[in-house]
Amino acid sequence: MLGHPVPTGDEGVSYGTGLYVMDLGEAQGRVWGHDGWTNSYMFYAERAKVAMTGTLNQKFYDADWYEPTETAMTLLL
Repeated sequence: MLGHPVPTGDEGVSYGTGLYVMDLGEAQGRVWGHDGWTNSYMFYAERAKVAMTGTLNQKFYDADWYEPTETAMTLLL
């Protein structure tokens, strides 16, 4: 699906063809997704068969979407 994703420099995270692949380990498996544009995102957890999409209503363009998204995915998985 992704062709040949390449490591991003973050442990367990690769990127290719516009999608991130995050390996969350044996218990949670892989999460595929994209961080969108201007605080929007979509991620899919393969093992749990859970998709999560959203937007963040932030005043500043560079608002950090990663931490709330990671927390939500961890709770869902």
